Amino acid sequence: MRHCYAVNTDTNTVVATIPVDNTPSGVAVTPDGKSAYVVNLTTNTISTINTATNTLVNPPIQVVQRTLGDLFGIAMTPDGKFAYVTETSDGVWVNNTGTNAVVGSPIVTATGGNTAVAVTPNGKFV
Repeated sequence: MRHCYAVNTDTNTVVATIPVDNTPSGVAVTPDGKSAYVVNLTTNTISTINTATNTLVNPPIQVVQRTLGDLFGIAMTPDGKFAYVTETSDGVWVNNTGTNAVVGSPIVTATGGNTAVAVTPNGKFV
């Protein structure tokens, strides 16, 4: 078990320590600021945090079952409906934040070194 930290940006102090799954490697916050999604590198899961209470919303979401690659980066769409997650050996996965479920198989299949992801401000491209 590892942790994420909620920091008060006015005082730059830690206000909460939140347990997440193993080896958190990336985080994205929904546009409304109500949820944070943390990708966990070695367990291939996504932890969802309620930012008002600084607690986990549900058990970690399993993105992939195998151990070939690791989840690394995450980016949120401007409307907060989807989070795009990179897996180092397979490509880019999509998580529906409304259902907290992974949508099918990778939308991009690319091997090796997939670490970062970004969404354009208008949400039309990843």
